[in-house]
Amino acid sequence: MSGSLESSKIITEANIHYYANALMQFTFSYTEEKLKEKGPPSFEIPHLRFVEAGVFLIMPKDLKHSKAESVAPEQTFLLEEQIPLQDGESFVKYIHNGSPQPNLGPNKLEYYICLFLCACQHLQYIKTHCTAFVSDFQGAGGLLTDAQIMTSLLVNNC
Repeated sequence: MSGSLESSKIITEANIHYYANALMQFTFSYTEEKLKEKGPPSFEIPHLRFVEAGVFLIMPKDLKHSKAESVAPEQTFLLEEQIPLQDGESFVKYIHNGSPQPNLGPNKLEYYICLFLCACQHLQYIKTHCTAFVSDFQGAGGLLTDAQIMTSLLVNNC
């Protein structure tokens, strides 16, 4: 893949990560406001967050005679915080991007996280006027990674 095409795809991935993080932060802020109004729920709310991430560019060595905006990076990387796995813990796919349903059955320990993430999707969809929500939730130990944003610009009755 050429440097500029690779860079473009990785920057798109970084932007998706940024927007997914913003939608989740909104969800937790909204939830906290509602908890202040109504009191604590009868269940534990999972503490989740997306991994920290950033774009790393390797630029050509000789930039002296070039306009910086016209020079493509030689290589581009999306760097993400490592998700440490504790003994007995595994990477979990909570919700697939092909369905808003939990990806795990009720007999699994992480099922309640799946249900919470389904509620997050619903809240995001409603609060964005039926235009967007985070999907493809996966991770471990309270850390999420590789999200997707599902969007619809169609006018619909939300």
